[in-house]
Amino acid sequence: MQTLTLSASRITALFKCPRNYAHNYESKLVPTGYSPAMTRGNFVHAGLEMFYKGDVVNLDKAWESATESLAGLPLTSSDMEQLDKINSLGCAMLEAYIQLHEDELKHITVLDVEKSYEFPYIKEYKPLNCAVNLLGKIDLVYHDNRTDDVIVMDHKTFSRVTDGMVDKLSMDLQLNLYVWLLNQAGIKPVMAAYNILAVSQIRHKKGQTKEAYIHELKTRYAKGEYFNRLNVFIDQKHTYEFEDE
Repeated sequence: MQTLTLSASRITALFKCPRNYAHNYESKLVPTGYSPAMTRGNFVHAGLEMFYKGDVVNLDKAWESATESLAGLPLTSSDMEQLDKINSLGCAMLEAYIQLHEDELKHITVLDVEKSYEFPYIKEYKPLNCAVNLLGKIDLVYHDNRTDDVIVMDHKTFSRVTDGMVDKLSMDLQLNLYVWLLNQAGIKPVMAAYNILAVSQIRHKKGQTKEAYIHELKTRYAKGEYFNRLNVFIDQKHTYEFEDE
């Protein structure tokens, strides 16, 4: 019997548009363009992975990891210009974040960084004659040595933080899936921390050098106003309801 493996993004795609799901995950069609937001998010994730693993954060390697999927795509000169801006913004964001959060590592014990968890969910799904596994790659799981709590963290890059975001994220399929997977692994997190890195709206001015632009971005990011933590206490009862569904 075959096994169908589903992640939060795959489940969302399946319910939102079955045809799009088939193109992306079954036919595996190669995209003809790229997503600036995804590239920016991948860059930030790669840098934060190095940081929380205790490694030296190499921004060049992080950028290489974030853009390796773009190889062979027909990128225009406008695309290349946009990528250069994403690189500048991401470098400034990561450097400021690391400087502001270095002391945080003294108070936590990192358990897992960018680790994939996969567990059986349905032994036999008769309509498709297959088993179903659930999969999730979790950004960060750590033990807070001050409160003795286990916390699951998800990094998010948003253009801005809006009212009601906590309520929306607390019902997020991805969060509930992560908690369920960790429970299967014997880990009981009590809180989810959404690590939000907001995108600066500072524009690269005409005639401004790249160095001057990055310096301006670093100055703004160093104030910490673009970094937010949204904490959501985990209701294990809700997780069990998710399992029943």
